[in-house]
Amino acid sequence: MACTSIDSRDGLGDNGVLSICENPDGSFWFATRFAGVTHYRPSPAKPVMQLESVSLSGNPVDDVTNLPPVPAGQNLSIRYHATDLLTMPAKRNYRIRLTHSHGRDTPRTLLNEFTTETRRDLAPRSPGRYELLIDTVDRNLNYSEPIRLAFSVYLPWHMNKAIVVPGSAGILLLLMWLLLLYRRYLHQQRLARQLQEQMLEQEQQIRINLEQKNRELERLNTELKQHEQELKEALANIKTLRGLLPICSYCKRIRDDKGFWQRVESYIDQHSEAKFSHGICPECLKKHFPEIAEELSDPGSTEQT
Repeated sequence: MACTSIDSRDGLGDNGVLSICENPDGSFWFATRFAGVTHYRPSPAKPVMQLESVSLSGNPVDDVTNLPPVPAGQNLSIRYHATDLLTMPAKRNYRIRLTHSHGRDTPRTLLNEFTTETRRDLAPRSPGRYELLIDTVDRNLNYSEPIRLAFSVYLPWHMNKAIVVPGSAGILLLLMWLLLLYRRYLHQQRLARQLQEQMLEQEQQIRINLEQKNRELERLNTELKQHEQELKEALANIKTLRGLLPICSYCKRIRDDKGFWQRVESYIDQHSEAKFSHGICPECLKKHFPEIAEELSDPGSTEQT
């Protein structure tokens, strides 16, 4: 219920009122203490409401006749003022009414109050349709035509249980799956490190074995070279006669590769390691030195000699 007051700022002669008398035409007589009688005639003219601005989360809304859907919990700020030539600004009262409906439900009044403020902030959290009515009452209790603002409120995905609950369950399952993958990854990393250590040990053992084999091969190679050198030296000291030797059937000379005829001892001396020590056989001794042969064959003469 609205009420009003009149004082000296509204034209009353004195704030000390002794009595009040109402006329049949709706005017009033006030008997004051020091200023006599004041006749007050209420005006039937209604004040006019004007909407200054509407902003959503600090962002101004250009088309106030078609407000965009408001996310639940977001701040909706409305600025307004009244054009009233009779009521002083400090004494102006504004009536705020807010109704809410969801689906086919009957609209429910959420707010119905008077205020002197020219700004109203709303942050509705329930989804549905809202209607905001703002009017003013002057000192003569004349109500203005209200400002009507209709808007809808929706739940963002992070406030919608139909999305948050399944989404949270999905995220929880995803986290559990990621945890299992991480544990599997750690297990594989541990196995990989163990395998790497085993491979390093095997590689080190193989390297040691290879070094031993290399040293053994070097030793064998050295021995082989020594044997090869000894064999070369032995082969260098060995000359062997092979093949057919053309020899004269009369003088017994041998023909070499260059076509020269050489004595047997010269040819063998050049083509082998054999060395000749000249002597004389008994038959040649008889043939060329018969005297010496006879002396050697006669034992008695030998003793006398």
